[in-house]
Amino acid sequence: MTHLARSSTMTSTMTSKGQVTIPADIRAKLRLKPGQRVQFVSLGDAVAIQADTWQQDLTLIQKKAKAAMQKSRLPALSDADLGKAIDEAGSAAANQRYQRNDKR
Repeated sequence: MTHLARSSTMTSTMTSKGQVTIPADIRAKLRLKPGQRVQFVSLGDAVAIQADTWQQDLTLIQKKAKAAMQKSRLPALSDADLGKAIDEAGSAAANQRYQRNDKR
């Protein structure tokens, strides 16, 4: 999470739809682009805003996986195969989590 100086206080007005404008200084600090998603992190009585970087993180994971496979001389997975493997692993993890919760 990127932090601005603690003394940095900025104000924005919320619309009737619950929308606020993120001040330009904060958008620049977080390197936010138009249309990019942000995450709101609850910190007790305060909320932090951070860039939602899951797509960038996934791309980095894919690059690292390809490099590891090339290093081990295994045949490289296509982007589609890698995406499928990630989806399957995520589904398996979610199923395990729900099964644990059902046992409680």
